[in-house]
Formats: sequence, structure tokens, C-alpha cells
Amino acid sequence: MAEEAELFENLAAMEYRICGDQAKAREFARRFLDEHAHALAEKIRNSKRLRDYTDDHMSDCNMAADEIDPEVF
Repeated sequence: MAEEAELFENLAAMEYRICGDQAKAREFARRFLDEHAHALAEKIRNSKRLRDYTDDHMSDCNMAADEIDPEVF
């Protein structure tokens, strides 16, 4: 998760330069990353192409998506 922490810090720093409020910048970065993770997880869960490559497609896709966005059970 070091990559995620680095991405969070970089995104928060960029937003801080725009808005000038550290708390709002960190909140923006966290919300942005959470929403992006959710969008990626949903893309995996609903991917017809991934279903063609797995035997138990729903289980495999859901397990992969849950790693990205575990709170969407």
C-alpha cells in the first residue's frame, strides 16, 4: 500500500496548492481515491471480458474487486 499512500500524499499536495486548506485537500484526496477504487471494482465486477477468462467468473471477479473496494459487499 506504499503506492497508495504516495499517491494520496501527491494528490493532497496538488489540491492543497489549489485550495490552500490542508484538511480539505486531504479530504478531497481520500474521497477521490475511494471513488476511483469503487469505480475500478465495479468495472471488474461487471466485466464481460474477464468472465471469458475465468471458470468461476463471478467468484473470481468479486474476489478481485473486493481487494480493491472491500466495503461494497
